[in-house]
Amino acid sequence: MTLENRKMTFGIEWEFGQISRAKFERYFQDRNFTKGFTVDTDASSGVTAEIKTCPLVPCQTSREFVQNLLSHINAIARQECSSVDDIVNTGCGVHVHIGNAPINSNVDPDEFCRASIEAWPRIHTDHAMPFDFEIIRDVVWRYARMQSIINTMLAPSRTENTMCWGLSNLVDQILGARDIQELNRALGETPSGGKFSAITMAHDPRSYPNREQDRVGTIEFRQHHGTSDFEKSWKWLEFICNLFTHTHNERMSVEASRTDVRETPSDDIFRRGSRNNVQYHLIRSNSGATTRDIMDVTGRSEQSVRRGISEIRDRLEQLGFDRSALVTHDQIANGHRYGDGTDLNGYQVLQTVETQVSGAELLPENRRGIDSIFAGLSDNDFEWWQGRIAHFAS
Repeated sequence: MTLENRKMTFGIEWEFGQISRAKFERYFQDRNFTKGFTVDTDASSGVTAEIKTCPLVPCQTSREFVQNLLSHINAIARQECSSVDDIVNTGCGVHVHIGNAPINSNVDPDEFCRASIEAWPRIHTDHAMPFDFEIIRDVVWRYARMQSIINTMLAPSRTENTMCWGLSNLVDQILGARDIQELNRALGETPSGGKFSAITMAHDPRSYPNREQDRVGTIEFRQHHGTSDFEKSWKWLEFICNLFTHTHNERMSVEASRTDVRETPSDDIFRRGSRNNVQYHLIRSNSGATTRDIMDVTGRSEQSVRRGISEIRDRLEQLGFDRSALVTHDQIANGHRYGDGTDLNGYQVLQTVETQVSGAELLPENRRGIDSIFAGLSDNDFEWWQGRIAHFAS
């Protein structure tokens, strides 16, 4: 199935200086323009307010909404400052969040946006399944591989910036990641840590298996410099969306079937110190543990141990492992005889699991689209970005 830009969900955050959150809110309330976005504070140096949209998809409705929002922002800038440029400084950025799941194919993009604007701050959900890990990794890898070119497309203040550290030194780690958690850890190896990389997975719930979160999250692109200009904001959004559509449509077989060998998490999958978490680590060993062992270590009754096993199995299934990842050993397998006691049964979480999976994988090299960040861009958009490169070079 082809992925279209207009099916990809996004949200944009603009950071501004000079004008407080309270002044922004009062301005919007006075003009009865309050739906589809929030005004917040931000701890970044030089930032006095952050304005972020509800989830949207690229279409006429979202385009007009973003244009209108930025027009209001520029109006208050002219009212409170001598120039619209005064509300942007080198500490400000524009962060684009790409939803980790597109909207369902039968959903009209304009209707989705109108419903999302009305529902905000509640999240209007009409999403398909999240992108496979292989798609996200390829997008992040292509960005990292051409980090030096991306640096020329954006203001120099956003290169080696502690709030959006570049990824050029992480190409091998990104390529070696085997799931979302490992990709999140790889992106955390910048001097600023994972949340402050040029791309962060910190908002994708699959990065943190021990957190109770909805499956819908975002991949955040943090490198664009601060601006209240609609064209610059929208061109950057379209550029990022194109990274996803080119990867999905030209570089992936999205319905591939393969044998996948995965390690079950060695990290916590429940709250650290909780009985479920202690039980999980106890049975994730070469031979597992008997019910009696688990009762001794956790203080649980035999019935509570079985309930914990069910919850561990459910959590592993949420993480994409089938039921074979957790094995039950009877008394005979544990070297005892039937009748010796049901507490001598045992459980084991396999450290590696081999499963048949269907999902995205890279096409063979002779059929795969090129990995350039400019692949798939229209001539007009390519020329626009060349103009930006020339602007910053001068």
